[in-house]
Amino acid sequence: MRSDIQIPLLPGATPRQVPKEHYRKPHTLDMRNGYQVQPGSYVASMASASASGSATPSVSSLAALAQGTPAEIAQRLKELEPRITYRDQRYEPAFVAYDKLVLSFAAYYLEELRESPEPFHLRVVKVLYYVEDDTMAIVEPAVENSGILQGVLIARSRLPKSSNAFYTAQDLGVGKSITVYAKTFHLVSCDDFTRRHFENEMGVNMPANQPMPQDPALTQRHRPARRETEKTASPDKLKMFLENDRKVLRFYCSWDDTKLHGEKRHFCLHWYLVDNTVQVRELLRVNSGRTGPAVMLRRQRLPKRWTHLAESVVQEWYQWSELRVGSTINVLGRAFVLHDCDAYTRQYFEEQGQPAQPAGTPLGAGLHALAQAQLSPEGPEAHQPAEPVTPAYPPYNGFGTPEDSLGSCKYMILKPPRKHTNPGFAENDVLHFLAQMISRHPEDSDRRFVVSYHLMDNTISIHEKVRRNIGFIGGKFLERGPVLRSTVAADGSIIADPPERVGSTRAEDYLLPEDFQLGQQVVIHGHRFELIEADQSTMAYFEARRHD
Repeated sequence: MRSDIQIPLLPGATPRQVPKEHYRKPHTLDMRNGYQVQPGSYVASMASASASGSATPSVSSLAALAQGTPAEIAQRLKELEPRITYRDQRYEPAFVAYDKLVLSFAAYYLEELRESPEPFHLRVVKVLYYVEDDTMAIVEPAVENSGILQGVLIARSRLPKSSNAFYTAQDLGVGKSITVYAKTFHLVSCDDFTRRHFENEMGVNMPANQPMPQDPALTQRHRPARRETEKTASPDKLKMFLENDRKVLRFYCSWDDTKLHGEKRHFCLHWYLVDNTVQVRELLRVNSGRTGPAVMLRRQRLPKRWTHLAESVVQEWYQWSELRVGSTINVLGRAFVLHDCDAYTRQYFEEQGQPAQPAGTPLGAGLHALAQAQLSPEGPEAHQPAEPVTPAYPPYNGFGTPEDSLGSCKYMILKPPRKHTNPGFAENDVLHFLAQMISRHPEDSDRRFVVSYHLMDNTISIHEKVRRNIGFIGGKFLERGPVLRSTVAADGSIIADPPERVGSTRAEDYLLPEDFQLGQQVVIHGHRFELIEADQSTMAYFEARRHD
């Protein structure tokens, strides 16, 4: 058959090569020592071996090797390449030779912060390099209470070094920096296995490990907690607390505020010896026209020269020994004149070897009596409690419930009335009675009612039983609610409730369980009912409370 037939390339008539040369099935991987590898992965090593001059020796060279003693022949054979004397070494691909071989580096990178007192966050990461396929992964270890999502920062992959190259093991080392996806990671240390691999396999001496820098944000955050847990009380403060706890010096003073629309105001100065702090309280007379808190100066240390400076900058503070009756002290820019002190203060100065306090002024004596009345629990006003004032509320107007109408008199913003319940009773704790109506109308004699008393909230509901041919439709007779106790005259007539009693909120004005007894009559909203029967639970309730 001719093999040079020329067939034109027409649509639908594409020629097929008749004399086919290769009938093997195409493939992309070769088998090498039981491993599937790419065809070109081992050709280069073989080619390099042949190019290095290790070709098969000639006959003349083999004859030269056989000359000499057996020891000399063995030494010449050892000097030859193993490929000539022995079989080729078994081939192992990279993913088998370097399986699970990972190089680990400790690194960090700086994350800029916006609108924060700290300029940046220092993020500590771990750089992992997988030797088998030159891939890398960057993982951030979890830090407690960091407030940052941590974990895998960059998944395992080949990290680009430039547009046409990737990072390899030669690019890593202590002290070096790598830039990956606009983040610059600074390598500061590595583990012992990584150091030995670089020295033994790659011939690179790794520099010594560097210390990891501290994150300023975490350092600032942990500083208050460390100060609170590690700081101990100074011996001087502990001694003052044990010796002077609850010891207070009291001086009576005044401030001359007689400027425009001003007046002379009177105060009581308390000096706490436990920590040398001062509190100033104003003594308000009756109808002084001043209201609000009487504390003019909260408890704090008192500087001699008051300026708008922080407490740590103040140089001089008042001491308790400098307070003398008749002298003037500066209380945050206000001149206070000391007029008198109490008996305990005079005694304390004498016990401490200080000069005795001068006699007080007449104004100081008056301030002393005023302070005793206002500040001392034994003052004259302490035993004169104010009489309670009972407000007068208008009578119930009939709209809504009495509690709801009363709430409109107490509050500007109406609130739903609070439902009062009796503890120990549930919703299903109900007393049931069978009653008949006592009326002057003969047609009411055949009517029967079920009176239910709810123990949980002392409310009553009445339902009329359906009976045939009596002329009344049974059903709900009284909606559930509290019922006022009606007043019955001596002749048995019902007296109408006075207006001030309608809408009462007192519990004793309403019907209670004690008012329901078998054989008795109960007046409910002008209707008289006689209780003739009760169920077993009701009888058990009254039997249990018979001796109460």
